[in-house]
Amino acid sequence: MAKPQVLRHWDWDDGTMRLRAELMTLLPGRVCSSTPELRHRLELPHDWWRELRASLAALREVDTMRVHLRQEDISRRLTVFFGDRVADTRVSEWAAAHTDLHWANLLAPECALADWEGWGVAPAGFDAACLYLHSLLVPEMAERVRVELAAELDSRDGLLSQLYVVGRMLLRVNAGDYPDLAVPLHHQADGIIAELSRR
Repeated sequence: MAKPQVLRHWDWDDGTMRLRAELMTLLPGRVCSSTPELRHRLELPHDWWRELRASLAALREVDTMRVHLRQEDISRRLTVFFGDRVADTRVSEWAAAHTDLHWANLLAPECALADWEGWGVAPAGFDAACLYLHSLLVPEMAERVRVELAAELDSRDGLLSQLYVVGRMLLRVNAGDYPDLAVPLHHQADGIIAELSRR
């Protein structure tokens, strides 16, 4: 898996708060984008995409007690944002995920994933959903992500993951981040809901 190695860690607990500091190896390369949302086309070789797929597949196989999302989190978010347009919010497959996979957390020219503090169990397809939706401003790159991660994105759990991430990103838009993604995110949600209704 293309990630930094933890060399040492320190934990603090004062009764109300727990903190951990980790010393990790330095990853080679540079971030793919200075912002989470991609705003320019990237020239990434075939091997980069192969390594990304391999890393995500290896991560999905990790057995962990760390939980990033639960069913109630998914159901609540989808109900808040999409009301009764999504009748069945049940996730069928859960797996370990990075949970914050966007272009500022990916390195090149060798593929590596940074920023691991939030990793844990999430719906299958969650990482693919994060990366895809952060690519929408560059249609060519969004299409490449869609092709490379089609199995995860097109599964029912992948579609639910995309709707959850749309809601999360719209909250960021409301806070002032990437306002030009608001309309593409709404269009994406409409398409996902239509697809879910056909299944």
